[in-house]
Amino acid sequence: MSVHEGTYAEILLPLALENTYTYLIPQDLVDDAAFGKRVEVQFGSRKRYAGLIVKMGVRKPEYRTKEIISILDTEPVIIPSQYRIWQWMAGYYCCTMGEVMKAALPGALLLSSETIIRAMPANEDDILQLGEPLYTLFRIIQPRTSITLEDLQKTSGLKALYPHIVKLYQLGMILVVEELAEKYIPKKIKLVGLSDEFRTEAGLQTAFDHVLKSEKQTNLLLGYLAIAGKELPDVDPKLILARAEVGKSVLQSLIEKGIFKEIIREVNRMDRYVKEGNVIETSLTSLQGSALKNIKDQWQEKEVVLLHGVTGSGKTIIYTEIIQEVIKEGGQVLYLVPEIGMSVQLLSRLKQTFGSKITVSHSRLNENERVDVWNQVMKGIPVVAGVRSSIFLPFQNLKLIIVDEEHDSSYKQQDPNPRYHARDMAIVLGKELKAKVLLGSATPSVESYYQSESGKYGRVELNERYQGLELPKVKLIDRRKDKSAAGSMYSHSLIEEIKTTLANKKQVIIFKNRRGYAPVLKCGVCEWVAECNQCDVALDLS
Repeated sequence: MSVHEGTYAEILLPLALENTYTYLIPQDLVDDAAFGKRVEVQFGSRKRYAGLIVKMGVRKPEYRTKEIISILDTEPVIIPSQYRIWQWMAGYYCCTMGEVMKAALPGALLLSSETIIRAMPANEDDILQLGEPLYTLFRIIQPRTSITLEDLQKTSGLKALYPHIVKLYQLGMILVVEELAEKYIPKKIKLVGLSDEFRTEAGLQTAFDHVLKSEKQTNLLLGYLAIAGKELPDVDPKLILARAEVGKSVLQSLIEKGIFKEIIREVNRMDRYVKEGNVIETSLTSLQGSALKNIKDQWQEKEVVLLHGVTGSGKTIIYTEIIQEVIKEGGQVLYLVPEIGMSVQLLSRLKQTFGSKITVSHSRLNENERVDVWNQVMKGIPVVAGVRSSIFLPFQNLKLIIVDEEHDSSYKQQDPNPRYHARDMAIVLGKELKAKVLLGSATPSVESYYQSESGKYGRVELNERYQGLELPKVKLIDRRKDKSAAGSMYSHSLIEEIKTTLANKKQVIIFKNRRGYAPVLKCGVCEWVAECNQCDVALDLS
């Protein structure tokens, strides 16, 4: 969209507010303004925030508007399809767009202002006239270029700091300003490489002539060439020093001579899997092959398919086969899991298979790592394995969404807003981006199973375990008939089974939920449950 003088933009702020706000784009910024870029704006009398441009070229409002202070990004941080998803989420889950924005963007991209305090020039006599704690506060501020209000409070130890700051400001001894703090810090590494004039065969001979009198410097240059090879790339200095078995001072000497140069390079923290993945050889059973074909066939008519497979039926192998096909076609895949901690083996398998083609997104990443994941997805990394918040990532060519263990309650965001269900949002995301959705579970949720029964979703079943392994035997015990053993909370049947297992030198695990919690008041003889005399709700012990 072309912009002209007097162009206004609607800005979305990361606050729990219903509306966007209109700001004037200054003439010197109109060429850089674009949808999805973050801009620095003043909101209220003093606060500054990083808002998102969500609409441009709007009419001048009747009221006076503020100007955009600066544009923070060279490239948009969100794309239009993401914004449409945000709008749907805000309407469906009854929250504001600002709350969705705050949940969607990595924290390091959600900038807000910090109160910055700077000392003004002052006579020493005026300083000495200050009483406590004003004198101490000014002495803390004076030697610094600037200090945040938070750091000043920590340094001074004063709890009631604001009245004293106001007093110093009124005396003209300090300047109080609001500055936008950029939280994201790119990761940078230091490399060394040959200077340009020494990168030819003749140049290398000249370099060796320069270090001829120093055995250590010669060894260092030889060590670099052994690591670098014919291409002569920039190399981690630690590798060179270890290869040559010399100290840092030797490398510094070569840098001072101009033979080597230092290079600072920005890298993505999530580029951890530098090797290509090794495809794990697996052979689909006839049942798995049939299920895979059935899934593809049902995708011809339906956007969502439920894979109902018993535990150990090999659903992951089917997922891997489909992912590889999508990658070959140049598409992206979102693989959702309930919790990263519960899926260590699964993710390990995916990393081995897809290597540098996969990134992982979860709550244990720090804010800088989350921005790096965001940038990876924006650049089109093929596979993203992550938890529910991964649905907010800026996918460029999403073709498949897999929701593993779709019944799990961890997909539901409880607090704060937006209180969304990632499984349902995955289906909405798939519809928006025209991506296929595969729900997988051994015990599907009632909602998904009903949708498959009604014909809205497709359904494929795997009723046998991989390679014919037997399913565990399950026995239900009616406690009304099988009473507890004397002095025990366990039934006679359970105690006998435990004794038999231990006698066979095997182990037993007993799972007991709601430890120390009694949900109802129940008779131990007839199993009668006390209920409210006005309704059917059981009465608890509280």
